[in-house]
Amino acid sequence: MELRGYGFLLLFLHTMRAVIALEKIIVSKPGENTTLSCIYRGRKLHLKNLRVYWQIDDDKEECTVVHALISGQDNESKQCIHFKNRTRLFWDRLENGDFSLLLLNVSQSDEHTYKCIVLEKADYTSMVHHAEVVLSLADTQQKRSNGCSTESHKNLKRNGQGAQAAGIVSIVILIGVLAVIIC
Repeated sequence: MELRGYGFLLLFLHTMRAVIALEKIIVSKPGENTTLSCIYRGRKLHLKNLRVYWQIDDDKEECTVVHALISGQDNESKQCIHFKNRTRLFWDRLENGDFSLLLLNVSQSDEHTYKCIVLEKADYTSMVHHAEVVLSLADTQQKRSNGCSTESHKNLKRNGQGAQAAGIVSIVILIGVLAVIIC
């Protein structure tokens, strides 16, 4: 009975590792280039079997496609005009699971939550990785923190380190609760 419980826990942890990544907060200044991080640390993936999508995570936006890589090739057919010639993947890092995106000449209109979705197509298509990154501009962040001292703005000021730590604590507590339930 105990082995079955631990098997469930291991399956649960593997699933969380494969699909969920903690949200990161990036603070940039207008005119700078910034990297939106998306790193997969699982098994080796073959680029020709992958679809990598960088999108704005907002249903209210008219166009959400920031960058797409399909079968090892950039695909600009559905890319928002605002991002044309402003995004780059790190080609020398793709084989190692680094799907981070370089966003050139950041502007106020780039302030969004972005999601990186990595799909693998074999016999069927499955999601192998998902990450979210919040891009905040330093000018906007400074105005917010001057007028308000809420915990979320303090976390933003620390580049999201507090928010990431809170997310890790929540996951550890969830795992502890599951272990007690299973045992």
